[in-house]
Amino acid sequence: MMMWKLFTMALGTTTIALAVLAIWQLVDRARLRQRYATIIDLDREIAARRHAFNIDLATKRSVFDSDIAARRRALDAEFAKRAAEIEVARRNLPQEARRYDA
Repeated sequence: MMMWKLFTMALGTTTIALAVLAIWQLVDRARLRQRYATIIDLDREIAARRHAFNIDLATKRSVFDSDIAARRRALDAEFAKRAAEIEVARRNLPQEARRYDA
C-alpha cells in the first residue's frame, strides 16, 4: 500500500515537472517569436533605408554626372574657340614666321 502512495506521488511530481517544462517551452517559444518578429522588423527597416539611400545616391550621381558633362562641354567649347583663334593667328603670320611655327 505504501508503495502505491510513493508511486502516485512520484507520478504526480513527474506530471507537475513535465507541465512546468511545457509551460516554460511555450513561454520560451513566445519570446523567440517576439525576437524573430523584432529582427524581421529591423531587417525591413534596414532594407527600406538602404533603398532610400540607393535612390538618393543615384539622384546625386545623376546630378554630378550632368554637372561634369556640362563642364566638359564648356571646356571643349573654350578649347575649340582658342584653337580657332590660334589657327586664325597662324594664317595671319608672315611667311617667315610660319617656318618657325611648325
